[in-house]
Amino acid sequence: MPEVWLKIGQIAALLGVSTKTLRHYQKVGLLRDPSRTEGQYRMYTPEDLERIRQIRDLQNLGLTLNEIGYVLDSPERDRVLQQLLTLKVQELDRQIEQMQGQKRKAEHLLQKGQPFQDLLEQKLPEVWKAQLENLSGTLSETAIAREKQLMGKMLSYPALQDPAQLEQDIRFMEEHPEVRDQLVSWTQRVDQTDDPAELDRLALEFAESDFLRPLLGPPEVLNDPTAEFILLALLPPESKERAVLEQVRAHLKRRHHEPF
Repeated sequence: MPEVWLKIGQIAALLGVSTKTLRHYQKVGLLRDPSRTEGQYRMYTPEDLERIRQIRDLQNLGLTLNEIGYVLDSPERDRVLQQLLTLKVQELDRQIEQMQGQKRKAEHLLQKGQPFQDLLEQKLPEVWKAQLENLSGTLSETAIAREKQLMGKMLSYPALQDPAQLEQDIRFMEEHPEVRDQLVSWTQRVDQTDDPAELDRLALEFAESDFLRPLLGPPEVLNDPTAEFILLALLPPESKERAVLEQVRAHLKRRHHEPF
């Protein structure tokens, strides 16, 4: 039995930690299994107290318990700790850079009256933003904002729009201005009416257009439950846009003689 010792509660109080923490240090091998009294009280020595202090100091530097054990059990503590701290500083620099970027983005959003909308618009490639802004004289501001939100939502799902697909879409619209012009014209007419009959006629026009129909993907997509799920997620509930696209899909299903 050691001549001088303290119980686990006394050690915990000295260091401002819980007894559970000390037991965890012992469980993961950072502390030796202390001797026990006949009453099964753990007996911690001054050497144990010093080792726990070192563990806490290293934890406050951000080292993991595995790293701390490696340092304290190494015959070259100072050299090993220097190496680990060098890596820690590099990691902290990366985290600080990331946090500074997040701070700049948050500050930018704070300046906007509609931060949710602007958060989506920030995801758009500059070339897409420029193309949409060029339509400001043709489409309403509401329609342009809606398209930006829709594109931003799509870009939130990497599986929907990978970088290669983005490049392909951009090139397609640049190489086929007739498709872009028809889509703009169709969107403009949808934006200008709330008449159910006219909206259904526009949905049918889209479904029958050789230019616009391929924009929704191959025919097999019509009965794909995942595609239906994504459509419902991208467009706001009860929105005119969702209703029109659902009408388009219904016309396409009838066109291909597929069940609803």
